[in-house]
Amino acid sequence: MRIITLIIALLIAEVCNAQKTVAYPTLNDFINNNVRQLGTVFTNKRVFDDGMFAGATLYDFLTTDKRTNEELATACFALQKDDSLFINLLGAIDVYGYAYVKEQFGTYLYFTSIGSNLLEHRGYIMEKSKDRTTKADVNYYSRNPIAAPSKQLYAVNRNDMRGAGKMASSKQFSYLYGTQEGQVFLLTPTMLEDMLSNRPELLRLYTSSGSPDNDGVYLWYLKRLFNKE
Repeated sequence: MRIITLIIALLIAEVCNAQKTVAYPTLNDFINNNVRQLGTVFTNKRVFDDGMFAGATLYDFLTTDKRTNEELATACFALQKDDSLFINLLGAIDVYGYAYVKEQFGTYLYFTSIGSNLLEHRGYIMEKSKDRTTKADVNYYSRNPIAAPSKQLYAVNRNDMRGAGKMASSKQFSYLYGTQEGQVFLLTPTMLEDMLSNRPELLRLYTSSGSPDNDGVYLWYLKRLFNKE
């Protein structure tokens, strides 16, 4: 009976340990696998969709400690919950919230999320959003009204997003975070073509199909490029 009780106790301990959430405070902590153990962590999932563009999802993580919550939101590189990795978008693309890392390709973390607020990404995002403002734009420029570009914002608050009109939902975009470079790259057909340049058979297949710009296609080619298919 004692042996059975001991086995059950060990199994419970193993399950609890497997479900622990850990944080990587900095990029270097992630690279060197230096983790900070966290207690109970609650997950809040935010989904953006108006039926017009592909929906995008953000995650917020909360604990029972206010200071820890502030650190997770503003001063944490990534968070590992169970077997899932989430990257903090505030430092990556200037968006509040975390994104689920779908795959790790070598030194790159692949994820999809709403439109980046980084200036070097804005032109492409506005073009792909059919010159409509994303929710990320509204959130960002409501905090930084002076930075708002003229004739590009059609809504100034969340109420303007309801219904039809010129306000588009946050389209889902694909990104690669380079842990060696310490920066995020907005994945575009041009970038993927450059990455495929050393694999001419994959490059020909991609360009002959019209160089599609979507999550499923990017994943398909990246898995083969990095031999993860």
